[in-house]
Amino acid sequence: MSRDPALAETLLAATEQMQICGPTLDEAIAARVLATRERILPPILDGVRAHLAIVRDWLAGQETFEWVEPTGGVVGLIRVRPEIDIDTACFYRVLLADYGTYVGPGHWFELDDRHFRLGFGWPTADELRAGLASLSASAKAATV
Repeated sequence: MSRDPALAETLLAATEQMQICGPTLDEAIAARVLATRERILPPILDGVRAHLAIVRDWLAGQETFEWVEPTGGVVGLIRVRPEIDIDTACFYRVLLADYGTYVGPGHWFELDDRHFRLGFGWPTADELRAGLASLSASAKAATV
């Protein structure tokens, strides 16, 4: 932040005060959304369920990856099955360089890189399917 210790301390104190609670505007928006949740949430939940079904179908149709299905939310932790011999560095490199697909590697979560975080909430169904196909293709390319 600064080489001046006094200024650095002042900036740190200011940052702490600004980040100690959620922004008021965000809280007001959230309150409005929650007040009309009967109208807003059903299409969101329908989309989440549809995307979860896409991920379930993909997992059921291949033999490289597994997960414990999440019971809520739109993020899952995928693992390369223990019996698969894979070069994880190659997997992540091919996934990004050849397919433009990015997932959160296991080391971000204090796990080995045979694990990765898969978000499935925001892409379109077609983007999600393409990303899952990229995972399969990258795993095939990185299998030893």
